[in-house]
Amino acid sequence: MKIMLLKTIIISTFLLVCTYYIDRVLDFSLYQVDSSSLGSFVTAFGTIYGVIVGFIVIEVWNQKNTIQKLIEKEAKDIEGLFNLVCDFRDEDLKEKLKKEILEYIDLVLKNHRMSLEQKRIKMEPIINNISGIIDTTEFDDDHDPIIFDHVINQFKEMRDTRTERIRESLARLPRPLQTFITLASVIMVVTTVIMPFDNIWYHLFSTFTITFFISLIHQIINDLNNPFIGYWSVGLSPFEELQKKITEI
Repeated sequence: MKIMLLKTIIISTFLLVCTYYIDRVLDFSLYQVDSSSLGSFVTAFGTIYGVIVGFIVIEVWNQKNTIQKLIEKEAKDIEGLFNLVCDFRDEDLKEKLKKEILEYIDLVLKNHRMSLEQKRIKMEPIINNISGIIDTTEFDDDHDPIIFDHVINQFKEMRDTRTERIRESLARLPRPLQTFITLASVIMVVTTVIMPFDNIWYHLFSTFTITFFISLIHQIINDLNNPFIGYWSVGLSPFEELQKKITEI
């Protein structure tokens, strides 16, 4: 957050200096007759800009919260799968599944910032290993088959949650919409810089304030648009706690 604020202050200060020198070089009194028209444009455009940006901020924030909930759900699904595995009497089967589950959790914690293809290459074999162990399991008593049915259902639920988490994690704002936000932000700031003011101090205050908030909002949107990096990145603490819990058993 400190870096984000520092960038915002630097950008705002730079535009403040630019506004000061532009105000000194240009005779804004010649353009006072157009100030009302320019003010109407800023009001209309600013309203449209505010509505769209507000909607985008809510959307990316909700997406971040959705991914966080899916991470928590996936961790619970894995924990449920592990608890069912622990009920098996077959110690060899239990150890095999425990090993694969721990390896899966470890890869989630280490590789959540990798590309989709890298994740697929590393994690699909583990999912396939768990699936293979479940599919090829044979039982010699009446106890384990009862648990086995629940294991299959829990494993399917875990895979469904994982698929949904990956899909949500890959969702990004469309490129045209990102371009619009950037262009609209530039138009708002430039319009404020060139707008005629009778008093230079009002001009400087308006430029700094508008630039500060637009720059901050723009950075917040970019930060939330990728849920795994930045100040508001999603947490993987559910997986960390689960890994510790399983390791200690």
